[in-house]
Amino acid sequence: MKRNFLFFTAMIIALSSMYGQQLDRQNADKFFDEGKYETAKGHYLLYKGLDPNGRDYADKRIAQCEKCNQLITVANYLWTDGQQAKAIAQYREILAINPKDPVARTRAGNSTTAPSTTTVPRHPAEPEMVYVQGGTFRMGSESGFDDEKPVHQVTVSSFYIGKYEVTQAQWRSVMGTNPSHFKGDNLPVESVSWTEAREFASRLSTATGKRYRLPTEAEWEYAARGGNKSQGYTYSGSNTLGNVAWYYDNSGNTTHSVGTKSPNELGIYD
Repeated sequence: MKRNFLFFTAMIIALSSMYGQQLDRQNADKFFDEGKYETAKGHYLLYKGLDPNGRDYADKRIAQCEKCNQLITVANYLWTDGQQAKAIAQYREILAINPKDPVARTRAGNSTTAPSTTTVPRHPAEPEMVYVQGGTFRMGSESGFDDEKPVHQVTVSSFYIGKYEVTQAQWRSVMGTNPSHFKGDNLPVESVSWTEAREFASRLSTATGKRYRLPTEAEWEYAARGGNKSQGYTYSGSNTLGNVAWYYDNSGNTTHSVGTKSPNELGIYD
């Protein structure tokens, strides 16, 4: 009787494991079809851990999730920026991988005529943006402040970041004020708090219908280091500080117009 009970228990455990494998794969496929690539990727990782025989399938799907997530990030930005022709090309790449992606199907799947190239008028505060492909890097510094230690590995998803610092003209067109000590339309805005900067991003989002936010600390450091194009410079884009930044020795104790120094590897200035 005891043996039978143990055998029955083992069968239940085995069946539960098999059911879990099937459920994770079904959920992963469902989320993939819905275009929810980050969620799908998580379920494929679970499925991969539960079923050694499904690793090849899971690895293929994980790679597809990452590719589609990168494409959809670019496509959605181009679409909201009024660059429909370029966006549709990206959406069609997604459909080649996932024909069921709902956003790509809606915006490109039924397109039978040449896409419109009409550019939506830009808000005067809209920044030029630089695409930063996601990746993994070593964040922090062993020779820096205590809150920079220890150096640790961080992975970030793809994102966009401003090509230049926010200018005073951009700030004023959104917030209606200019708190900067050094005045000039093309000078970077300064003397603002983190809360005020977040409010600026929120108002800019409302004014443009696009989603702007502050970068995370990890995103900012990854971009400053040059992202996946990093050459390992001491400073952001150079081993010579004066080539890429205004500081005590060369600034004359004042701010300077944005974009007047050399960019880093991603094309980001200042």
